Amino acid sequence: MRHPATQAAWCAPLALAALFVGAHAHAQEGCRDLLGAEQMAARCLELKQAGQCDRALAACQEAQARCEALPRFARQLAAVQSDCDTPDTEAPDALAQGQRCDATRACATGLLCASRRCVAHPQAGQKVKALRESARALASLSPCDARELLELACGVAHQASLSDAAQSMRQDLHAARAACRAYNGVACGDPDLPRSRDGAELVSVPAGVFFRGSDKAGLERGLETCRETYTAPAECELSWFRREGPRKEVFVSAFYIDKHEVTNTLYDRCVKAGACQPTRYDTCSLFQKSSGQWKVGGQPHPDVLKPNHPAVCVTWADASAYCAWAGKRLPTEAEWEKAARGSKDAREFPWGDRWSGLNLNWGERSGFGTVDRYVTTSPVGHYPQNVSPYGAMDMSGNAWEWTSDYHSDTYYAASPLRDPVNTQVSTHRVLRGGSWSFAGNGARVAYRYFAEPNNRDDAVGFRCVLDAP
Repeated sequence: MRHPATQAAWCAPLALAALFVGAHAHAQEGCRDLLGAEQMAARCLELKQAGQCDRALAACQEAQARCEALPRFARQLAAVQSDCDTPDTEAPDALAQGQRCDATRACATGLLCASRRCVAHPQAGQKVKALRESARALASLSPCDARELLELACGVAHQASLSDAAQSMRQDLHAARAACRAYNGVACGDPDLPRSRDGAELVSVPAGVFFRGSDKAGLERGLETCRETYTAPAECELSWFRREGPRKEVFVSAFYIDKHEVTNTLYDRCVKAGACQPTRYDTCSLFQKSSGQWKVGGQPHPDVLKPNHPAVCVTWADASAYCAWAGKRLPTEAEWEKAARGSKDAREFPWGDRWSGLNLNWGERSGFGTVDRYVTTSPVGHYPQNVSPYGAMDMSGNAWEWTSDYHSDTYYAASPLRDPVNTQVSTHRVLRGGSWSFAGNGARVAYRYFAEPNNRDDAVGFRCVLDAP
């Protein structure tokens, strides 16, 4: 069920999606009075059942006209958007500049995905292709929440009573996900996956056993990676890795995990909703490029602030609050490792057993940013090789990630073999995954790190998980 605070903001996108997929139930959900959504959906359903693509094209053009009538449309939308912080009198300008309540982009991207069914029609094909190009141009105006609309359009398969035509539409949209990219190259999500309230794309991790931790050979490989990648290789010690053992087969129940680390864009939405604390850079440990030193407080490196970079300088409580707002939670340490490692082997890294500094954002031995050009964080999903067996990106490097577990060096020895989570209170919480400021040994999927829960660091971020039904 969609978060009630954002229900009204979905009215226009729901109506547009319903135009082409016949999802009458979607159109009825809170949208009866906006743009005649119920009547438009009923009309679409009739057209689709009659196979009249030319008339469906006319409906498509009507939708475009509604989008182009920006001032009138903007005021209607602003009047019902409970989470829009732009006054009605400023709505048209705000929409044109790509602010949060971006009706133009919402309409255009709905048009872009939904018009695909008409393209193959011999008479309507060229017209719809031209219309789609127009929609594509409109869709480039701003990020806003267009990806959520695309995921809605692509996710109609959750309706049990879909007609054959709507099922076909869903399949076409699924196959065309790459063409429906909404923001920074991130495609709309898999229609068979659930939606999270923040619109973040999820990947599925099935129930089953996996190898958690490291055996003796794994500990020695960790030491080798440390010596290969650490600035002072002679200081590397085997004792740094003993907390990874003993290796055991552990059963973990099914869950979904964010495909990417939570970005600044997503975290900012939580702040604006009043559910998250603003990022506190004044108490954050920051890397200073000019001096090459770390200091508490000050101006973060510009990369840290970019919209599609991971949200960092967040405490454990900040991360937990965000996940709760999004209807999710922080992963347990075992869930995190399974999502990164997979279940068929005991691989060292998400991509396999061989270390490669080109696969991730890490702290190179010769200095930050010398290989990948990023001094601090990098855009999520920037390294295509850095993908786990389940499709999670950046599980190694970029930013350390908070987990729900308390830290104990000896927890593995006596932990349960089914859905383990360390709830024994201690002074630290577990971090996983390595970061842009850490040597390659931290990027190993078995490596365990930790920090005080109130710690803020521009190399520490997070992602969330959602329990499977």
